[in-house]
Amino acid sequence: MTICGHSDITDDRATGVLAEQFEPASLDAGIRWVLDYPARRQALGHDVHQRGEKLWKPTRVAGSYAQRCTGRRWSVAETLFPLPTA
Repeated sequence: MTICGHSDITDDRATGVLAEQFEPASLDAGIRWVLDYPARRQALGHDVHQRGEKLWKPTRVAGSYAQRCTGRRWSVAETLFPLPTA
């Protein structure tokens, strides 16, 4: 199945809906799945917010970036408050 959406970010039917690419019926079904139940919409909104905070927490993103640039794992303290180099 070719997915239309961010499958590395979206957990299908848990934090959003993924649709088959170029398949209007798949997109329609996904939209209806979300809109048909107000409680589901609220739960999706809450869950996607939590996932976003987890994936893009500033300390996590900064640490990941620092690790990719330097090749070593950085602590949160080093990432937020780097020590001056001698």
